[in-house]
Amino acid sequence: MTGSGTTPEGPSAAHDARVLEAARAAGARIRDRRRPGLSWGVPLALAAGLAVGLLVPALLQRKAEPVPAVLTVPVGVVTRGGAPAKEIPVEQAPADAWYQYIQQLLAAGEIAEAERHLHRFVELHPDYHPPSR
Repeated sequence: MTGSGTTPEGPSAAHDARVLEAARAAGARIRDRRRPGLSWGVPLALAAGLAVGLLVPALLQRKAEPVPAVLTVPVGVVTRGGAPAKEIPVEQAPADAWYQYIQQLLAAGEIAEAERHLHRFVELHPDYHPPSR
């Protein structure tokens, strides 16, 4: 095999030197192509993923503050089959009238509604004493 640069014993030293030089040149080209900011990309992506992973569940589990329901008290007489009575916010109702409305809710069996009104009543009128019978 003459002319190809190889001998029966293997490639020549000059051939080895050319292959080594070509490998070094290819390595240098690959290193030059690498972007300088790429080495920070992976840690930055991991940090962002960790932050999102910790914050999103915490935000989703945060209890929403309940919106206070607007409580009203009917004013006037309600007649069967008639128009609904005019209602005013409980903050504008006299304490005695509101307390009597709570008693009517209890008598009608509307316990949950009576409790809502009673909790708000105590907030607004902590020193109220019902009239003695």
